[in-house]
Parts: sequence; structure tokens; C-alpha cells
Amino acid sequence: MVYLLLFLFCVVFIEFFILLHVSGNIRSVMAFSRTGIGALKAYKMDDDEKGIFFRHQSWELFKATFVLSIKFLSVFLILSAIYVTLNYFFPEMGDALLKEINSVTVLVILTVVTMFYVRMRMSFTKNYNFIERLLHHLAFSTPFVQKKLVEIENDLFKNRIKGVTSKFEVFIAGLPRSGTTLILEMLYGTDEFRTFTYRHMPFILSPLLWNRLSSSFHKTGTTMERAHGDGMDVSFDSPEAFEEIIWLFYMKEKIVSGDLLSPLSIGDQTPEFEKAFKNTIEKLLVDGGAEQPLRYLSKNNANISRIELIHRLFPSSVIIIPFRRPFAHVSSLIKQHRKFTVLHQEDGFSKRYMEWLGHYDFGENFKPINFDNWLDDEEDGDHNDENFWLKYWTAAYSHVLDNRTENVYLIDFDKLLTDGKNCLKVVADCVGLENKERLVKAANRLCSPTSRPLKSNHFLPETLESALQVHARLMKLAI
Repeated sequence: MVYLLLFLFCVVFIEFFILLHVSGNIRSVMAFSRTGIGALKAYKMDDDEKGIFFRHQSWELFKATFVLSIKFLSVFLILSAIYVTLNYFFPEMGDALLKEINSVTVLVILTVVTMFYVRMRMSFTKNYNFIERLLHHLAFSTPFVQKKLVEIENDLFKNRIKGVTSKFEVFIAGLPRSGTTLILEMLYGTDEFRTFTYRHMPFILSPLLWNRLSSSFHKTGTTMERAHGDGMDVSFDSPEAFEEIIWLFYMKEKIVSGDLLSPLSIGDQTPEFEKAFKNTIEKLLVDGGAEQPLRYLSKNNANISRIELIHRLFPSSVIIIPFRRPFAHVSSLIKQHRKFTVLHQEDGFSKRYMEWLGHYDFGENFKPINFDNWLDDEEDGDHNDENFWLKYWTAAYSHVLDNRTENVYLIDFDKLLTDGKNCLKVVADCVGLENKERLVKAANRLCSPTSRPLKSNHFLPETLESALQVHARLMKLAI
């Protein structure tokens, strides 16, 4: 009985540890400490800049440490309250607990059992069961299987695919956290588009065949909050950014360069990729059985580095690129990067899953896009430093401004949030919707961001000035 009570105390500790996200706070403290140490080696910063930076980092480190201390104290007080209550009603049991906990053998056994409990608990809280994980491993670890399925699908459904031509496509691109997912969902809700949903996973390249094979064991579209923790709910029927799988399947050697991603321009595409990309879109358009195929809708953040190429491949397309105020955007970016770093450390499948999708946006998979070789000057870029992310923001949207084609429409997402109906009317005109009111009615989905903007004193003066200049140019050109 005493050992069971000790184990229950450990379970309570672990549950409150997870509930209060204590591990995330520990990593935040460590991240701020590493950033401060890294600044000592930053030869590009003068003493005044280091002074400002260290004062800011010291304050952030103090806040993170204070929050961590409060959470540890809270857990300790809860456990103490439980023990005091137990000791009040069962004094003998309380004495026995204190005696046993001083035993090294008991502590070792409790540690092992608790670690086993943590392992089992985490394995039962994932979104994918064993069969689903095995299927994803099969799909993404054996490219020849994917190619063979594409060949079979093209033969089986050639009559349905024949004569289908994609036109007036809509591509949504931009740095993550710029509002791309919300715009995707609002446009998809007009029922004038087809796009990839969670039901197409993991055989994205064979939407018709996979729909036929998986229809007998489709799960219901129960909604749940997505991993970003930003209040957006998803289900198996929700649209999602799975298009990057096609790009990587045929052109990974041109896109992934070690720890970086390379932009693509006209001429970088291979004939095999161009044919496969258009073929997959055509099959997606006839997936579902409608007599008239709808328009293709894409949300792919990485396409912000391929504007000219997309215009070349799809001349009648529209490219929508939202942007936000840099301080708010960077705050959201670094928050998600830290969140996914913790997630990837705790869940290996989540890390592999995001890598399979080509989502190198955050966490341990993070691979920044080398817009116009901006990373050549960032030898030791600290991915936990706000200045790194602001430089990334500036490089990304400078690239957009310098490579903007006639079919690109810039959306000021901050204005969209404050004047939703009028802004959505403009968006509806730009993408050529038949029923514009359906999009305008989606304005009630617009709400304030969940991240607080960073203050200007968080950034180096020259980095700050460059970002503000780019933002001013974006606002002038925004629709």
C-alpha cells in the first residue's frame, strides 16, 4: 500500500508537470541562457549594442525563471497538501511514507516505474495509432511504392482524368504565422475550390486511388486544436498544406541544401516534376465526383520563394501573399519555433511527420530559406534570437518585392483583421469568386492574434530599420 501511494505521488507530480508545461519553461530558461552566452561571441555587435541586448535578455531570463519557480512551488504545495491531508487522517501511513522515501532502493524503483509511466502516457496521447504510423513510414520511406501507385492510378482513372485542365488556380504563400492557414480555410469554405485535406495523407500523389482504397475505413471528421496551439481547429476534412510533398518528391535535391532551403526560379523545374505536379492537381480536381471540376487551391508557405516559377507553370493563377507587422510576426514565429522544438524532442514521430511533409518551418527540423543568399552573412545564426527571425522576415519579403509578378496580390493581414468584410470583398474580386458573399460572411472568423508583438528595443538598430522599410513598401503595394 505504501509503495502504491508513493507511485501515485509520482503520477500526480508528472501530471501537474505536464499540465503546467514545466518542461517548456525549463527549455525557455536554457534558450535565454544560450542566447546570452552566444551574444558574447557576436563580433558584429559593439559594446553599446551588447549592453542593450544583455539588459533585455536578463529581463527575459528573470521572467522565465520566475515563472518556472512559481510552477515548481505550486506543484510542491499541491503534493504537500495531499501529504498533510493523508497524514491527518492516517498518521501511520504518513510516517511509513517518510521512512520508505529515504531508501535508495525505493527511490531507484520509483524512478524506473515513473519513467515507464511517462513513456506509456505519452504514447497514448498521440494523434496516430500504430497502423497509421506504419502506413506513413511505408509511404514516405519507399518512394518506389509511391511511384508505382501513381502509375496504377493513371491507368485505372485515365478516362476520368482525360480532358481535365487546371486553370485560375489560387496559390497562398508567405512566411508561417502570416495568416495563410486562415485565408486557406476561408477560401475553401466558399465551395469553389479543391485542395488537399488530411484524408489525402499519406498518399498525396495518388488522390483518386487512395480515396477508393481508404473510403471503407474513413474516420469521422472530429475537430481538435492543431499542434500550433493557436485556437484553430482541424479535422480529417480540413484543408492543409500538403503540396510541398510533391515538390520534394521530384525536386528535393534542388530545394534542400544541408541545413538550408534554396529558392527556385524559372528553369529550375524538371520535365518530370512539371508533368507530375500538373497531373496530381488534375486528379485532385476530379476527386469527389462533381461533374464540373473546381479550381485548385494551394497553401504552401515555401512557395514564397518560387513566385516566378509558379507564374510560369500556371499563367492564369493568382498568388496571394499575406504579411503582418514585423514585430508581431517575429513574436509568433519564435514562439512557435520554441514550441515545436519541445514537441520534437518529446515525440520523435512528430518530428519525422513534419519532415515528411516538408514543413521545415520550426523546431528541430528548422531549415530557413536562403532568400537571395541572405544566410551567407549569418555564419552562427541563433535560432532563438529575435534578431535572426527579424532578418529572416526582412529577407523573405524583400525577395517577394523584388520578384513580384503581375498575378501576385499582397494582403495586409493586420488590416484584414480590423476591416474584415471590406477587405474580403477585395480578395473575392482578385481571385474571381463566383459567390463573393460566401467569403465576406467568413469575416466573423477573424480575431486578434494570440501572440503579443515584441518591442522595438528587442532588435538591433540596423535590423530594425531594414524591416520597417520593407514593411512600408509592402503596405503601399497591398490590395
